[in-house]
Amino acid sequence: MSLAQMRTDLAARVAVNTAVNCYPQMPDQIEVPAFVVGPLESVPYNHDFGKGANLYIFAVRVYVGRVDMDEAMIALDPYLLKSGSYSIKALLDNPAGHLVSNTSSAQWTNVREARDVGAYEFAGVEYVGAEFVVEML
Repeated sequence: MSLAQMRTDLAARVAVNTAVNCYPQMPDQIEVPAFVVGPLESVPYNHDFGKGANLYIFAVRVYVGRVDMDEAMIALDPYLLKSGSYSIKALLDNPAGHLVSNTSSAQWTNVREARDVGAYEFAGVEYVGAEFVVEML
């Protein structure tokens, strides 16, 4: 699976289950709520997962509304939960390597953490959002 296919797979997992606008790569602009797969964060080469598998670590973000919206932080809450229909962890985790979307072929996916909840600038606009660290084999 190529890195581009991995990005597309992550976006597809969220898109098939939610009404969130999903972007498999960094767009020029977003429409909220938005799920954006960012650049590859790291590839730890010294870990052996058998059959030549590498671990790829992506930083993905969810943007829910402009910073000046009072309800933006409340709108972010369902994405941060461990379970539920908008939970990024529940939507992306794939511990057994099952096909979870039409484009999925990843053997294993884990959402390690949500971090940096707060304000993010995107295309000159400040949004409330959160970053998630996603590991894929």
